[in-house]
Amino acid sequence: MCASIVVLSNCISFSLLGIKKFTMKMHQTLLCNAMLMAVNFMFYDGMKIAVNKVYVVDVAEEEQMPVFCVVKFIICVHESWLLCIRLLIPKFFEQKYHAFCVVMCDGWYVIRPNQLLDSNFVDFFDIDGQSYANLR
Repeated sequence: MCASIVVLSNCISFSLLGIKKFTMKMHQTLLCNAMLMAVNFMFYDGMKIAVNKVYVVDVAEEEQMPVFCVVKFIICVHESWLLCIRLLIPKFFEQKYHAFCVVMCDGWYVIRPNQLLDSNFVDFFDIDGQSYANLR
C-alpha cells in the first residue's frame, strides 16, 4: 500500500490525456486523509482492466498511430478509481511482426478507467531488445 502512495507522488501531468498532476501536498493529504485501496484487476463498464496489461490510451492524430499504456497500479481513493500507468510511445510499425515498436516513457501518469480508448488489452512482447505492441 505504501508503494502505491509513493508512486502517486511521482505522477506528472500529460495534457493530451487530461491527466492530473500529483504534487507533494496532495501526497501528504493522501497519507493523512484517504481511504486508499489497491487491486490487481477491476471491471469498469463491462471491461476488465488488469495490472501489467497494455491498452490503447490515445491516437496521435497527425500520424494516426496509437499511444499505448501499461497499467502498473489500480487504486481507489475516496471511491474514485485511478490507473497509474507508464506510456508506451510507438517509434514505427514493424511489418514482419504486424506490431508497433514502442519505447516506455520515463514518467508516471494517472488516468481514470474511462480514458482508455479500447476495452481489450493488446499483446506486448520483446524481440532482440525491442518492445512491440500488437493491435491484433
